[in-house]
Amino acid sequence: MPVLLALNKCDRAASEARLAALESAYTAALRPDKVFRISALKGSGVDELKAEILARLPENPPFYEKGQLSDRWERFFASEIVREQVFDLYHDEIPHATAVVVDSFREHQKKNEPDEVFATLYVERDGQKGIIIGKGGKDLRRLTERAQAALENFLGRPVALELWIKVRKDWRKDPKALEEFGYHS
Repeated sequence: MPVLLALNKCDRAASEARLAALESAYTAALRPDKVFRISALKGSGVDELKAEILARLPENPPFYEKGQLSDRWERFFASEIVREQVFDLYHDEIPHATAVVVDSFREHQKKNEPDEVFATLYVERDGQKGIIIGKGGKDLRRLTERAQAALENFLGRPVALELWIKVRKDWRKDPKALEEFGYHS
């Protein structure tokens, strides 16, 4: 397997002798095909490194059919979009203690009929559920509106989104829950 050596931070004030010694030590240990002195911060040498990597990558047939962008279903992206909105709206531990499961995703064939997406947000404690819902349900409505708009933007068609919040105590420590929620341990 070919090895390329990229020495970063070469823009810093270091003596040429020290840089040459460093390059020599790595070259002796790794036996690279080519050595690049770069500065990722300033971008010097980066284009040459990228060009070398691209030149060495093998050409393969496409992974997906023309027009297919992923091997994931729309319901996967729906859960990720809802989760993204949780990260945007809530801070600290709430997003990390929240799993999103799309319970139902119904596509409608009629033009003006929105797709129906029903999802459950699982949190670990009752207090987290209250934070997501907010006073009078205000925060949950805001989350639903933002997630629905993001879903419509992603799918390019109307969506009706309904969210429920459920408590599943310490789900992040439960291998069964992790598997159920799509997180493989």
